[in-house]
Amino acid sequence: MRGFWLALLTAVSVVNPAGAGWLADAWSGHTSGVPAINFTATGAVGVVLPEDVLAQARATGLSVEGAVSVFLGRYAPPVCSSLIDMNVPHPHLKVDLRIEHPITLGDADAATQEGMAHALNHALKSQSTGSVPHIKRAFVVDSKPLSLSIDYVPDHTAHCAETPPDVNF
Repeated sequence: MRGFWLALLTAVSVVNPAGAGWLADAWSGHTSGVPAINFTATGAVGVVLPEDVLAQARATGLSVEGAVSVFLGRYAPPVCSSLIDMNVPHPHLKVDLRIEHPITLGDADAATQEGMAHALNHALKSQSTGSVPHIKRAFVVDSKPLSLSIDYVPDHTAHCAETPPDVNF
């Protein structure tokens, strides 16, 4: 079965060589937002993808599910968690995808503007230099996720350090 998943992943890579650009750049630059991967106690994997990154993946011919699967295959293995081992394949993995959109200050609703003001005030209070921070770009994340089921296959293995049971953080 593992051979099948590796062959499928290789086939996706061969059929879609242009996909490497969006995938390699997904976490660089931060001009279109910042992706995120998190794990929940319910077993779902939470993913945030900037809409530009998802659009680039879709332009290469990938479906939304395919883009999320390839993204997780590349970036999830080193995100070590005691909830789920992302170094092994997971057929029918439940993923909650939220899409991140750029927003102008004028288009932000009152709650979003209040959140931005709070973040800016926090930055002003916690900074050590005399310069005043300013908001260059703003992004909002969908409040309701798109629930997906993907066949997850990592494209590499990461070595996770185990925390001794008597260590508290």
